[in-house]
Amino acid sequence: ESHDGGGGDGSGGGVWLIFGGKVGGHRLSDATLRFDTKQQDIMSRLQLCVSPPPRFCHSACAVGDRLFVYGGWAPEPSRENFPSSSFLSDTWMLRLGGEGWTRVRTAADPEPRCQASLWPLGDGGRLLLFGGASHNQQPDRLSYGDVVNDLDTVHILNLNTGVWLSTATTEPNLRGGVLAMAPGGPGGATLLGGGMHSDAGSEQPTFRSGMWAVDVRL
Repeated sequence: ESHDGGGGDGSGGGVWLIFGGKVGGHRLSDATLRFDTKQQDIMSRLQLCVSPPPRFCHSACAVGDRLFVYGGWAPEPSRENFPSSSFLSDTWMLRLGGEGWTRVRTAADPEPRCQASLWPLGDGGRLLLFGGASHNQQPDRLSYGDVVNDLDTVHILNLNTGVWLSTATTEPNLRGGVLAMAPGGPGGATLLGGGMHSDAGSEQPTFRSGMWAVDVRL
Protein backbone atom coordinates (compact mmCIF):
# COMPACT_ATOMS: atom_id res chain seq x y z
CA GLU A 1 0.00 0.00 0.00
CA SER A 2 1.28 3.48 -0.94
CA HIS A 3 4.69 2.34 -2.06
CA ASP A 4 6.53 3.89 -4.98
CA GLY A 5 9.21 3.05 -7.47
CA GLY A 6 10.48 3.37 -10.99
CA GLY A 7 11.62 1.32 -13.93
CA GLY A 8 14.45 1.02 -16.37
CA ASP A 9 17.94 -0.41 -16.38
CA GLY A 10 19.38 1.71 -19.18
CA SER A 11 19.39 -1.19 -21.64
CA GLY A 12 15.71 -1.72 -22.38
CA GLY A 13 15.64 -4.75 -20.11
CA GLY A 14 12.35 -3.85 -18.46
CA VAL A 15 13.32 -3.95 -14.78
CA TRP A 16 11.20 -2.19 -12.14
CA LEU A 17 12.29 -1.37 -8.60
CA ILE A 18 9.69 -0.78 -5.88
CA PHE A 19 10.50 0.63 -2.46
CA GLY A 20 8.71 0.91 0.88
CA GLY A 21 5.00 1.22 1.61
CA LYS A 22 2.67 -0.32 4.20
CA VAL A 23 2.64 -4.04 4.91
CA GLY A 24 -0.64 -4.70 6.61
CA GLY A 25 -2.08 -2.49 9.33
CA HIS A 26 0.28 0.31 10.31
CA ARG A 27 3.58 -1.52 9.74
CA LEU A 28 5.91 0.34 7.37
CA SER A 29 8.38 -1.34 5.05
CA ASP A 30 11.93 -0.53 3.98
CA ALA A 31 12.04 -3.36 1.44
CA THR A 32 13.23 -2.89 -2.14
CA LEU A 33 11.60 -5.24 -4.64
CA ARG A 34 12.78 -6.07 -8.16
CA PHE A 35 10.29 -6.94 -10.88
CA ASP A 36 11.42 -8.15 -14.31
CA THR A 37 8.75 -7.63 -16.96
CA LYS A 38 10.18 -10.57 -18.94
CA GLN A 39 9.37 -12.88 -16.03
CA GLN A 40 6.09 -11.38 -14.87
CA ASP A 41 5.37 -14.01 -12.24
CA ILE A 42 8.58 -13.33 -10.32
CA MET A 43 9.14 -10.44 -7.87
CA SER A 44 12.17 -10.69 -5.61
CA ARG A 45 13.34 -8.71 -2.59
CA LEU A 46 16.83 -7.27 -2.98
CA GLN A 47 19.27 -8.00 -0.16
CA LEU A 48 20.86 -4.59 0.39
CA CYS A 49 23.35 -3.43 3.01
CA VAL A 50 21.75 0.02 3.40
CA SER A 51 18.11 1.10 2.96
CA PRO A 52 16.21 4.34 3.62
CA PRO A 53 14.07 4.43 6.78
CA PRO A 54 10.63 2.81 6.32
CA ARG A 55 7.96 5.11 4.86
CA PHE A 56 4.92 5.33 2.59
CA CYS A 57 3.33 7.96 0.32
CA HIS A 58 6.86 8.91 -0.80
CA SER A 59 7.97 10.09 -4.24
CA ALA A 60 10.22 8.20 -6.65
CA CYS A 61 11.53 8.32 -10.20
CA ALA A 62 14.04 6.43 -12.34
CA VAL A 63 16.98 8.11 -14.08
CA GLY A 64 18.75 5.60 -16.31
CA ASP A 65 19.89 2.77 -14.03
CA ARG A 66 19.25 4.75 -10.83
CA LEU A 67 16.15 5.01 -8.65
CA PHE A 68 15.63 8.15 -6.55
CA VAL A 69 13.28 8.39 -3.56
CA TYR A 70 12.26 11.61 -1.83
CA GLY A 71 10.31 12.33 1.36
CA GLY A 72 7.17 10.49 2.40
CA TRP A 73 5.31 9.82 5.62
CA ALA A 74 6.62 7.73 8.53
CA PRO A 75 4.11 8.01 11.42
CA GLU A 76 4.95 6.22 14.64
CA PRO A 77 2.51 3.34 15.30
CA SER A 78 2.36 4.16 19.01
CA ARG A 79 1.18 7.75 18.46
CA GLU A 80 -1.90 9.46 17.12
CA ASN A 81 -1.36 10.05 13.39
CA PHE A 82 -3.88 12.86 12.85
CA PRO A 83 -2.27 15.36 12.79
CA SER A 84 1.24 13.95 12.36
CA SER A 85 4.65 15.62 12.24
CA SER A 86 6.38 12.55 10.82
CA PHE A 87 6.89 13.79 7.26
CA LEU A 88 10.27 13.44 5.57
CA SER A 89 12.43 15.55 3.23
CA ASP A 90 15.41 13.26 2.62
CA THR A 91 16.63 12.05 -0.81
CA TRP A 92 18.04 8.57 -1.52
CA MET A 93 19.54 6.88 -4.60
CA LEU A 94 19.88 3.22 -5.57
CA ARG A 95 21.84 2.11 -8.63
CA LEU A 96 20.57 -1.05 -10.27
CA GLY A 97 23.00 -3.83 -9.33
CA GLY A 98 24.42 -1.81 -6.41
CA GLU A 99 24.91 -3.12 -2.90
CA GLY A 100 22.73 -0.57 -1.14
CA TRP A 101 21.02 2.79 -1.10
CA THR A 102 23.04 6.01 -0.77
CA ARG A 103 21.63 9.11 0.87
CA VAL A 104 22.02 12.13 -1.40
CA ARG A 105 23.52 14.96 0.63
CA THR A 106 21.42 17.99 -0.14
CA ALA A 107 21.05 21.64 0.87
CA ALA A 108 18.02 23.95 1.03
CA ASP A 109 15.65 20.97 1.29
CA PRO A 110 11.95 21.55 0.51
CA GLU A 111 9.38 21.46 3.29
CA PRO A 112 8.81 17.84 4.40
CA ARG A 113 5.89 16.28 2.53
CA CYS A 114 4.24 13.18 1.16
CA GLN A 115 2.33 12.48 -2.09
CA ALA A 116 4.47 14.83 -4.21
CA SER A 117 5.33 14.26 -7.88
CA LEU A 118 8.98 13.73 -8.79
CA TRP A 119 10.51 13.41 -12.24
CA PRO A 120 13.84 13.99 -14.09
CA LEU A 121 14.52 17.02 -16.25
CA GLY A 122 16.53 17.16 -19.46
CA ASP A 123 19.55 14.89 -19.40
CA GLY A 124 18.71 13.49 -15.95
CA GLY A 125 21.04 15.79 -14.05
CA ARG A 126 18.13 17.47 -12.30
CA LEU A 127 14.96 16.31 -10.53
CA LEU A 128 11.77 18.35 -10.28
CA LEU A 129 9.46 18.07 -7.27
CA PHE A 130 5.90 19.41 -7.37
CA GLY A 131 3.12 19.64 -4.81
CA GLY A 132 2.37 17.15 -2.07
CA ALA A 133 0.86 17.47 1.40
CA SER A 134 1.72 17.63 5.09
CA HIS A 135 -0.29 18.32 8.24
CA ASN A 136 -1.17 21.58 9.94
CA GLN A 137 0.05 21.04 13.49
CA GLN A 138 -2.42 23.48 15.11
CA PRO A 139 -5.72 23.10 13.26
CA ASP A 140 -8.80 24.89 14.53
CA ARG A 141 -10.75 21.64 14.25
CA LEU A 142 -9.72 18.04 13.65
CA SER A 143 -11.60 17.71 10.38
CA TYR A 144 -9.70 16.34 7.41
CA GLY A 145 -9.67 19.62 5.51
CA ASP A 146 -8.36 21.61 8.48
CA VAL A 147 -5.52 19.21 9.19
CA VAL A 148 -4.17 18.53 5.69
CA ASN A 149 -1.86 21.20 4.29
CA ASP A 150 -1.79 21.00 0.48
CA LEU A 151 1.33 22.30 -1.27
CA ASP A 152 1.86 23.79 -4.73
CA THR A 153 5.57 24.63 -4.60
CA VAL A 154 8.07 23.59 -7.28
CA HIS A 155 11.65 22.62 -6.37
CA ILE A 156 14.54 21.49 -8.59
CA LEU A 157 17.39 19.33 -7.28
CA ASN A 158 20.74 19.64 -9.06
CA LEU A 159 22.22 16.15 -8.70
CA ASN A 160 25.74 17.45 -9.33
CA THR A 161 25.71 20.06 -6.54
CA GLY A 162 23.05 18.56 -4.23
CA VAL A 163 21.26 21.90 -3.94
CA TRP A 164 17.48 22.27 -4.09
CA LEU A 165 16.29 25.42 -5.86
CA SER A 166 12.75 26.76 -5.52
CA THR A 167 11.05 28.34 -8.50
CA ALA A 168 7.94 30.48 -8.74
CA THR A 169 4.84 29.05 -10.38
CA THR A 170 1.23 30.17 -10.72
CA GLU A 171 -0.44 26.91 -11.82
CA PRO A 172 -1.38 24.20 -11.12
CA ASN A 173 -2.54 25.35 -7.71
CA LEU A 174 -2.74 23.54 -4.39
CA ARG A 175 -3.03 19.78 -4.69
CA GLY A 176 -1.51 16.66 -3.21
CA GLY A 177 -1.23 13.27 -4.82
CA VAL A 178 -1.10 14.22 -8.49
CA LEU A 179 -2.72 11.22 -10.14
CA ALA A 180 -1.17 11.28 -13.61
CA MET A 181 2.27 12.31 -14.85
CA ALA A 182 3.82 11.79 -18.28
CA PRO A 183 6.94 13.20 -19.97
CA GLY A 184 7.09 14.10 -23.63
CA GLY A 185 4.54 16.92 -23.66
CA PRO A 186 4.66 20.01 -25.91
CA GLY A 187 8.23 21.29 -26.22
CA GLY A 188 9.53 18.58 -23.88
CA ALA A 189 7.21 19.56 -21.02
CA THR A 190 5.83 17.08 -18.48
CA LEU A 191 2.08 16.61 -18.30
CA LEU A 192 0.36 16.58 -14.91
CA GLY A 193 -3.25 15.67 -14.31
CA GLY A 194 -5.67 15.31 -11.42
CA GLY A 195 -4.75 15.53 -7.75
CA MET A 196 -6.49 15.99 -4.41
CA HIS A 197 -7.38 19.19 -2.57
CA SER A 198 -8.48 19.59 1.04
CA ASP A 199 -11.08 22.31 1.58
CA ALA A 200 -11.27 23.85 5.07
CA GLY A 201 -13.85 22.09 7.21
CA SER A 202 -14.33 19.17 4.81
CA GLU A 203 -14.27 15.56 5.96
CA GLN A 204 -13.02 14.20 2.64
CA PRO A 205 -10.66 15.49 -0.08
CA THR A 206 -11.98 16.72 -3.39
CA PHE A 207 -10.44 15.42 -6.59
CA ARG A 208 -9.34 17.96 -9.17
CA SER A 209 -9.46 17.64 -12.92
CA GLY A 210 -7.48 19.35 -15.65
CA MET A 211 -4.21 18.72 -17.43
CA TRP A 212 -1.15 20.96 -17.11
CA ALA A 213 2.08 21.13 -19.11
CA VAL A 214 4.99 21.88 -16.75
CA ASP A 215 7.87 23.42 -18.69
CA VAL A 216 10.94 24.43 -16.68
CA ARG A 217 13.80 25.80 -18.77
CA LEU A 218 17.00 26.77 -16.99
